Amino acid sequence: MLTPDFTERSYVTEVVKTSGDAGSAANAVLDLCYGPHSKVDSELSGFKTTYAHGRFASAREFSRVRRFISEGEKRTIELPRRVRIGGKTNFLYDVILAWEGSHLVIAAPFHSMAEELFPSIDQKLAGTKILYERLDITRMVIKLGPTGSTIIRSTMSDGNVSLAVTRCHLAYVSKSKSNATIKQLQMTGANLGSSPEYQRLIKAVLNPLSSEDIVTPIVLGFSMQEDGVRKSSATTDRHGNFKLWIAPGLRQLMRLFTLLRGIEELGNVTATTTNVPILQSKSIREAEE
Repeated sequence: MLTPDFTERSYVTEVVKTSGDAGSAANAVLDLCYGPHSKVDSELSGFKTTYAHGRFASAREFSRVRRFISEGEKRTIELPRRVRIGGKTNFLYDVILAWEGSHLVIAAPFHSMAEELFPSIDQKLAGTKILYERLDITRMVIKLGPTGSTIIRSTMSDGNVSLAVTRCHLAYVSKSKSNATIKQLQMTGANLGSSPEYQRLIKAVLNPLSSEDIVTPIVLGFSMQEDGVRKSSATTDRHGNFKLWIAPGLRQLMRLFTLLRGIEELGNVTATTTNVPILQSKSIREAEE
């Protein structure tokens, strides 16, 4: 069992596509971590996935909130953990990895930490022909249609499995020059497709020529649901930055690849880039799962 220090929060997540087995890339990332790390294998829906937990050492203090946990019968640990490296105090923060086939997922508990860690990982993996997988949220909105939901069939489940929009952050502006003020709207819900306001604005994305507004999706949250019960969810922005809720047991992370396979089933909604997504946008910094 992997036991991260920071749970019950959204982790910034990067999806890396490798040229071969993602295990080699994962081991290279773990080399950047401080001290020992732990691994565990799991099999879900017939697919074998490996998970790993390490800690990244940084002189920067990404979390100013002090917490204490019990480790063993008589030992109390202050979080974030502290170590002395080169005569300076460093703070330790969780790094969680998951890989399956050629895909590697890297998760960090703080956006500012990810801005330091992910470029370091990119340099570490330089020359290995990695690509970062991005979600085109405008295309995904179009694929999900006015109802904001669609049935997924390739999940190896006997239940009724669907992919649905559960969060959106939209920017919109009237095409009229007399009313060209940019407005923004944020919405959350089990299925936003049932909201008249969501349906009204999404029409401008589905049929831009016939709409009086120009609507741009900025952040999109979506979940995979089986018989109406949420199984996994994630939030992403238009630059491909992901956030994923991490709780004890890592159940959301363990279902992430099932969610990614469901997204790929939609077709033409994912793309790859050599640029580190975390450096392109900070709009997901405020997005909460």
